[in-house]
Amino acid sequence: MSRWRAVHLLTAALMLAAPVSASELGTDLKLHFSSDAIATYAFESASAMAPLLHEVQQSATGVTWVISPAGAGSGLVVADANAPEGNGYLHFTAQDGLGLAIIDAATFAAVANQRIQVSFWGRSEGMEPVVSVTWGNESDISTTESKVWARVPAIRTGRETSDGWAEYSTGPIDGSVIDRPIHDLLLTGRVANTSANTGLLFANPPSLATDAFSLDAIELRPAPGAISSGTCTAATVDQACGAQGECFFGRCVDSATKWHPAPSLDQQQQIAARVVTWMTNFLGDRAAAARADAGWVSQTLGLASATATAKTFWGGLRRQLNILRDTHTSLGNPYNNITTPFAFFVSTLSGPLDVCFGPTVNDLGDGKLAYVIWKRGMLAPAALHIGDVVTAIDGEDPKAWVDRINPLESFSLPVVPIADWADTSVRLSSMLALHAGTLSVTRCAPGGACMAQPAFDVASAALQAVSNGQTGNANCSVRFTETTPGPLADANGLDVMSVGSLDAQTVALEFDGFDPSSTNGGNAWVEPLLTAVSTHPARVLVDAREGHGGFGSYGDTLIAQFRGVESPVSLIIAGRAAFDAPDAAPIFFDWSSCLGNNIYTWQCAATYVDVQQTAGSPAALDAKVAWLNTNDVSENDIVPAMLKGRANLRIFSPFPTYGAFGSRGSLPALVTNMHDGTMALGDSRLGVSVQAAESQSGWLSGTGVPPDQLVTQTLSDVLAGKDTIVSAAREWLAQ
Repeated sequence: MSRWRAVHLLTAALMLAAPVSASELGTDLKLHFSSDAIATYAFESASAMAPLLHEVQQSATGVTWVISPAGAGSGLVVADANAPEGNGYLHFTAQDGLGLAIIDAATFAAVANQRIQVSFWGRSEGMEPVVSVTWGNESDISTTESKVWARVPAIRTGRETSDGWAEYSTGPIDGSVIDRPIHDLLLTGRVANTSANTGLLFANPPSLATDAFSLDAIELRPAPGAISSGTCTAATVDQACGAQGECFFGRCVDSATKWHPAPSLDQQQQIAARVVTWMTNFLGDRAAAARADAGWVSQTLGLASATATAKTFWGGLRRQLNILRDTHTSLGNPYNNITTPFAFFVSTLSGPLDVCFGPTVNDLGDGKLAYVIWKRGMLAPAALHIGDVVTAIDGEDPKAWVDRINPLESFSLPVVPIADWADTSVRLSSMLALHAGTLSVTRCAPGGACMAQPAFDVASAALQAVSNGQTGNANCSVRFTETTPGPLADANGLDVMSVGSLDAQTVALEFDGFDPSSTNGGNAWVEPLLTAVSTHPARVLVDAREGHGGFGSYGDTLIAQFRGVESPVSLIIAGRAAFDAPDAAPIFFDWSSCLGNNIYTWQCAATYVDVQQTAGSPAALDAKVAWLNTNDVSENDIVPAMLKGRANLRIFSPFPTYGAFGSRGSLPALVTNMHDGTMALGDSRLGVSVQAAESQSGWLSGTGVPPDQLVTQTLSDVLAGKDTIVSAAREWLAQ
């Protein structure tokens, strides 16, 4: 019975730590449900649980919950002395299916207006047990997992036995989310994979049918406090919703549904300390690492608290990473394996408002940068028109409103703050739908007559849209128009190269990055490029205004078409040297030794030195090249940096590139059920040769590639349907 000695010793200490939500150890060395439990789910027999159990099955429309026939699952209940509570427990293998769901409608309806916590005990036997709380009306879900309203997983509390049983808890959560009660408790397994424990069984079937987990003692208990309720705005969320609440659609919502349950204090302290170590000792972006100073360290460690909530801890940690401003560095989003009617984090989709905004100079007004509606879909409200200029959000300056929300919402921020305009423009529709109460716009007619419009109730319109399942899925872009007719992504969403002829002497290339599909060897990206330049065009327009980066090998392929040995340039990405001396002398060995396959030698690999440089005689050496930038990062920083200075090339853009001159690597997920984080692995130096680059006194991080010609879409051109940046480039090409 030594296994219970571990539980007994841990109980006294961990009862003082949050969350406290588990069955307690009795004198019989068995777990016993708490006396205040609202509902308990034990696996003493399959027949007792059968009325509540539904099978999770894959269907053509998604994952569905199917009522189990009488006696189904009887083989899943094991009765032996290993049961932590009672005499039976659930033992589930991969070959048994995708999982089960407990649907207890009466109990879930009864707790809709109170705070609760759900806990269980589980044991990993090839895959980890997962119990998640799912919210939604039946009409939201319609037996299809893809329309779940919200979901929160139980996470490990730190209490465990010597033979592998561990306690999991959601911590305090709301019994309803925006008037939606709990729909079910989802029971499935998490499969170990390269995404650090984020793959659930029905999303990533394991390779071994014998992979299994055991699960017992599911308990629903009351939790202190009141559910998040009432109205709010992004400016009043802390006062209106408290430390536990976020503001969605003008309503207070439990922050755990967005972020993840707050870990125990001990776990919080370990997580915060781990993040501090990563950012202060290993972060490759030297400009960002310099911002991780003593004050930043103190604030980050201070997020750990016995009273921390999902918002204060996870939200605070997200903000701390983002204020470092390294686009390659991120916290990692929670993973709930659902597609909600509304996303908890902003995206580049047109969203419930089904409109897209773009960064625009209001030349019919104050002449300043503004967010302007560029596109509207079929679901867009009648009150919003193309050309509408955003003048206020919840009565506040639009950029000030965005700047307050963006560090909590964005996966990462541009290194160069002015580039926020590009990043936030494509995310603004989603951001407004989630967090804005009212939107004020001015509408101008071609020629300049402008009139303020009545304030638009964004919160009500967005909530109504998502409640009806009507959300726009168009991708927003900083391109006002496309320069070529072809698609820019394959069926898997990976990059392709689209090519077109603007006139007899001008070829247009358009692409979103340097990450083509590996299934075709990148041919859908490389072959159109090589074919286009093989004709030796006199003029080339390269539309790289949406540039999310990618592989250096494809960047080299593009560079090689326009700049070669006649105008050499080398760029080196270098990592850090040692834990206690990140930029010590050992990283400055002869970097030219890392050319070609030598990158895999121990010294090059240990310091993460990678070299990109010009080579050969370009096919388009004599072409006049107009390069278009706007929303560009990583390899889309590097390529224009290496091309800049080439004869007969001009970069057109409203902003510098992001300034993330390096590469991104994965960080281990901070807790289970969360995606990997990311971190910049290196920083760059640039010169006419490897030796010249190495001898430079500083790094490229902290600055983007500036345009040679500053040009921004104008409101007049929006109303006329004209692409200002493309027009300026074509005018220069024609000179």
